[in-house]
Amino acid sequence: MIIRILICFFSFVGTCYGHGLQHEVANSSAVVVSCYFSDGARFSYESYEVYPPAAKIPSQTGRTDSLGRLIFLPDQPGEWLIKVSSEDGHGLNFSVAIGEDAVVSDAQKPLSVRFPRIIAGLGYALGIIGLLSLFYRKKTKNHTPKED
Repeated sequence: MIIRILICFFSFVGTCYGHGLQHEVANSSAVVVSCYFSDGARFSYESYEVYPPAAKIPSQTGRTDSLGRLIFLPDQPGEWLIKVSSEDGHGLNFSVAIGEDAVVSDAQKPLSVRFPRIIAGLGYALGIIGLLSLFYRKKTKNHTPKED
């Protein structure tokens, strides 16, 4: 009788370990992407997807942290596509080039980040031209000769 109880006990002990959850902590090189609005506000707790080179299914999905960061560990070199979006329609798609040693070799930046002064200057110039055209249009309408 005791042998049967021991056999039953040890047969159930093995199945209990199959449901145990373990963890391991290690240092590794990761790619950290910080997302923020143009006014500096963080893009916190928003959805993102990370696509490996030439993949149609994301290798990682999730939400940015409280600082607007997403972190991933690339397992192959190439152009990784990152899609970040919020429920209200804000979003960004960009690529990050990963080299052979899993280090970022190039990151695509939008024009507004690469050339902010040029874009601001063009905006100011177009605004001034628009205001001048409205001013001169009103002025020429007021000076039209009246017919009898």
